[in-house]
Amino acid sequence: MSFKLVGDQFSQINATQKRRRSDLLIQNIADDEAHLMKNGRYACIVCGHRPTFDTIEMLTVHRRGQKHASAAVKRAEEQAAFQLEVIKREQNRSISETKSTSTASSSALDAAQEVPPLVVAARDGVKKALSKWSAPYDARSIQHKTASSDNSVTRPHASGE
Repeated sequence: MSFKLVGDQFSQINATQKRRRSDLLIQNIADDEAHLMKNGRYACIVCGHRPTFDTIEMLTVHRRGQKHASAAVKRAEEQAAFQLEVIKREQNRSISETKSTSTASSSALDAAQEVPPLVVAARDGVKKALSKWSAPYDARSIQHKTASSDNSVTRPHASGE
């Protein structure tokens, strides 16, 4: 069932037309440019003196004005400067974090590569102690000893039979 206006209800027709116009006009206004107050009025957020308007039509007329245009340009410049400052601070923070992590990792690598003198002295002492008690290892001397002891034993493959 469709809704049909009956008779001369000009006030209802005018109200619906006004609502449709305001709906169409409000689509062109960004959310960060106007604010709907509790009393149903609209306030311009861009302008410094925050003018209030009864209808959307009056707000659109104000938005076409010179004061609003200059305030909008000034606000856009401030937002661009703010965004630039945010980007600079993020870059500085990331640079300082990478420097701190790289210096920490490089100091850890230097500490790992650099042997403390007490450890070096202990290693030298152990080497000296072991060299006094045991003869140095020589593979050739061990082979000669086994070869000289094997001369008395005859093997079948050694005799050439």
